[in-house]
Amino acid sequence: MGDFDPTWIAVSVTLLAFLCGAGIWIGSVNADRKSFKAFMAEVRDKLDNILSRLPPPRGVAPGSPLQLTPFGERLFKEIEASVIATKLLGELRDKITEEMTNYDVQQMCFDYVKLEWEPPRETELAIKETAYQNGTDIETVQDVIALEAFSLLSMDAVEQERSAPDLQSEQSSSHISESDS
Repeated sequence: MGDFDPTWIAVSVTLLAFLCGAGIWIGSVNADRKSFKAFMAEVRDKLDNILSRLPPPRGVAPGSPLQLTPFGERLFKEIEASVIATKLLGELRDKITEEMTNYDVQQMCFDYVKLEWEPPRETELAIKETAYQNGTDIETVQDVIALEAFSLLSMDAVEQERSAPDLQSEQSSSHISESDS
């Protein structure tokens, strides 16, 4: 019993130092994790602030010809733009002149829907509700309706061009049969 072994003291001191070091290291890791979480929360808040300042998404993509964005397609379905635009066709057709280019007709549709058109109360409320539910402005919903009106007018013009040769051939054949008599 009287033998004193310095190896046990060295092993005990080393083990104690290791445990203290591990405890300190674990404490610093936990502190770093907490500061990292705080940092990420701050970044998230700043990003949310930046995103809240961005303009609402566009319903119509720039370019020629104009097309709906995926956001615009969602608005189109929700507001039932084709139904609304179909009701505008008569008024829009009356405004088209022979000198107007496709661009002029397109611009006329947008101007009419935004500046001149007075939608029925039910449609006006639907436009406002769609804009509100999608976090956008009324003009974006109106752009979707105007683009659909232009598309319908364009399809209408193509259909008229297709039927025009048939009409001309009918007129010339009736003119020939009149001259035969």
